[in-house]
Amino acid sequence: MKRRTGTMKNLGLILISVLLISSCRQALYDINYKGEENFKSFYVVDTISIKNPVRVFSQKHGGMFILSSDKLKEYRNEADFFLSPDVFILGQDLYRDLSTEDFRRYNYPDRGGCEVRESETKVDGLEIYEFVSQPRFVMGLINTNYYHVKHNSEVYFNIPVKNPKATYHKMVYPLCQ
Repeated sequence: MKRRTGTMKNLGLILISVLLISSCRQALYDINYKGEENFKSFYVVDTISIKNPVRVFSQKHGGMFILSSDKLKEYRNEADFFLSPDVFILGQDLYRDLSTEDFRRYNYPDRGGCEVRESETKVDGLEIYEFVSQPRFVMGLINTNYYHVKHNSEVYFNIPVKNPKATYHKMVYPLCQ
């Protein structure tokens, strides 16, 4: 009987620990987020050029990114690398992130229409692709919380910020012709 009591106490302690940890866990974002008054969740900012751009996929760090081949040389397998100012989150479809009111305002043909090929550059943990032709990029700013709601998936970058409703990140959408 004494052994059973010890097991029950251990199970009780484990259950209490799990409940405490679960209750202290803070959500990264608000899944019901609909935006903020007087602010858009996504802004198209400009069209930019990136010298020798590469498309990089990282399963470990969760996502696809666009950066220069020179910037790629600085990668040291750390998530903070993807928060650098000259590393951009790859946007797959501009219309997915635009509000419906802005659809007519921007012409984003054929989801960019860019052809890529696997790069000869190899980096552990990264899939690297080069663009066949030099693209330009539509750059947008996306609200972090909105990003998590619109791209709710394991393969998208988990952006750690203190206030996801007040933070924006740069996304680019390739334009090839």
